Amino acid sequence: MPDICRYENEIICWYYDHSKGRKVKGINILTAFYMAENECGKLQTPIDYQIVSKTKVETDSKTGKEQRVSEQSKNEMMRDMISQTIQKHVKFGYILADSWFASVENMRFIEKKGKTFIFEINDNRLVAVSGQEREKVILSG
Repeated sequence: MPDICRYENEIICWYYDHSKGRKVKGINILTAFYMAENECGKLQTPIDYQIVSKTKVETDSKTGKEQRVSEQSKNEMMRDMISQTIQKHVKFGYILADSWFASVENMRFIEKKGKTFIFEINDNRLVAVSGQEREKVILSG
């Protein structure tokens, strides 16, 4: 009988949990959650999800240990979910996500879709609050 504590596969495997500051074993699920409120009340429901499947095995360049990796990043999954939600004609204006998704690529993608994003920004990030500031950073970098 296999040791159940050591068992893992493409779906049940190790993930870095930022809230715990360490790796944990489990199932990693990305969820699109819809929320609306009007005079009739609140609607809160999941409208899409994707299970992160780590189908490839690669060697970690720092530790030399083998680790499972996903063919598609969570950022790519998020962008796919946004596109699918728009294609399904779900009416929404805002995308709220944690700092994990606060990349320039995601922000530009969301703006091109005509939506507004609300992301937590980590302390170590540079933020340009105007086009002029952004150009200054691009030219100096």
